[in-house]
Amino acid sequence: MKNTLNKIGLLLVLALLMVSCSKDDSSSDDSEVFFRCKINGKLHEFNHSLSANDKPDDWNTIHFVTVGGRESKDMASPGFGFQLVSDEGAKETTYVAANGEGPELIGQYYIQNVVDGKIVSTTGYRGDGNDGSSFTLSITSLTKWGVKGTFSGVLEGDDVFLTVTEGEFSAPYNKN
Repeated sequence: MKNTLNKIGLLLVLALLMVSCSKDDSSSDDSEVFFRCKINGKLHEFNHSLSANDKPDDWNTIHFVTVGGRESKDMASPGFGFQLVSDEGAKETTYVAANGEGPELIGQYYIQNVVDGKIVSTTGYRGDGNDGSSFTLSITSLTKWGVKGTFSGVLEGDDVFLTVTEGEFSAPYNKN
């Protein structure tokens, strides 16, 4: 079950990244668009193909917030993303992955495994409040432009743990 959930979460993040590859960034200020964090003390920037989900249909109740990016243009480069799903509606507040309690929150870091220039598998690390993992997301701005905030946590993958600190992001919504 855990592997199936990991695959589903990873597919959601990858789908977001695929959709965001086609967006036109010409109207955004590049200094305002970023996604970075330290993983086990080393700074990583996931600014390529960075975006949030599509603009919400109903601004009164934003049911999900998804943000993700990759380290480089190369589809095999590592990526990071998170997804918040809230029946009550996302707000400018702090959310904690709570093992199925309250809004669903998942943070994921993934590494593409390449053999002979082809992606053969993906190693994923997930923070969702299960198996000793954690993920905290603070949304500091939720506007018609996009979403901004901070994040941290402990991600788990096959009993290997990664510590995520000093996470911060500013991501525009996909252009419809």
